[in-house]
Amino acid sequence: MADNKNNNKKYLAIIVQYKAIDSIKTTYGFVLKKLSESFDQIYFINCEKLELFYKKHNHDLSYIKKSIPDNFILFEPQNTKEFSDFLKDKNILVINTFGRYFQSFKILYLLKKFNIKQVQINNVGQNNWSQITNLKNPIKTITYKTSKLTQRLSLILANLGLLQKVDIRFVSNRVFLKNIKKNRIKNFLYKNNFFFAKELIEVNSMASDILNNEKQSITEDYIVHLDASLNYYHETELRGMLPKEEIEKHYFYLNKFLKNLSKTFHKEIKVCIHPMYDLSEHQKNLPDFEIIKFKTRDYIYKAFLVTHFDSSAIVDAVLLRKKIIGIISDTMTKNEQEHSKAYSDLIGYMKLNSKENKFDKTSLLIQLNKNVTNYEYYINNYLQFDKNSLGIQKIINTMKERYF
Repeated sequence: MADNKNNNKKYLAIIVQYKAIDSIKTTYGFVLKKLSESFDQIYFINCEKLELFYKKHNHDLSYIKKSIPDNFILFEPQNTKEFSDFLKDKNILVINTFGRYFQSFKILYLLKKFNIKQVQINNVGQNNWSQITNLKNPIKTITYKTSKLTQRLSLILANLGLLQKVDIRFVSNRVFLKNIKKNRIKNFLYKNNFFFAKELIEVNSMASDILNNEKQSITEDYIVHLDASLNYYHETELRGMLPKEEIEKHYFYLNKFLKNLSKTFHKEIKVCIHPMYDLSEHQKNLPDFEIIKFKTRDYIYKAFLVTHFDSSAIVDAVLLRKKIIGIISDTMTKNEQEHSKAYSDLIGYMKLNSKENKFDKTSLLIQLNKNVTNYEYYINNYLQFDKNSLGIQKIINTMKERYF
């Protein structure tokens, strides 16, 4: 593999998909800010055109530039040669945000060819739930299972020296690390470098970092609902699109549920949605509430109570020890319901069906406050191991010590 570098200067690069810029800036905004303060220049590389089966996307570069720090340099290779020319004469450390799906195999191959080191920052603080496939829809099931098989294939190809492995993966999932140590086979594979990530390093979660660093005011002004998009591709790739009638039924009960909660606690409802969701769709389905995009964490900090179906953003509410209700909808598939229940069962908060429309304020409040005491296991094992340290600082220090 090539390893001819013409200068000793070292660079940091983040490989991304511009089409996911809203999700990146929302999820990793704090990380990008801290990286920009610690490195003079950082390449922000869009490798979409190198993906297998690339689908054309039109990007607003001025919007992307506004979404990232000033010392980030945008680079969008148009083809393999352009990316290769960029890599071959530079000492680069890559932060991989694109994973190891089939579409990214060419990128991983080129990183291997030019011996480019890469790390992953996976300290988002959430657990990974398994999917329940739908045998009634065999085509969708096969498509989903094929996507999972590509991750196993990538591991085989990486162990054969054809794809670049991740040198360090920074994680906040302590249970995942403990399971590797306890399992003899996994421990053997990890110690002998058969994992896709050569080294796993434990760090505090981003949620913990933001709480310790940003010093935002914490209030109890609103009931904040984190809404789900029932026809988002994560679910449609398994069960197809839900018909209009099912969507309408789902929101009929959800609207009543939220209005009754608001009436019970005399708190205004604020609805927050994922940065990749369609704002107009949620405004149509929840017309009586303000729909907010890109400010989910800000509103969780202002929440008296947080409700959700299945949102990774709930980790902020857990760390802040907010009262939480997990909502189950009869319209949701078994897969979606199991995800929602998995969060509530592991963390220990209340779950209610969206058809519930009468609440006893006193008893509900007692149960909600009692449930908050259950959060400590999740906080200590998924979010925050050391209250006095920043995960991102440990990440930056490690990268500088190892590669710069």
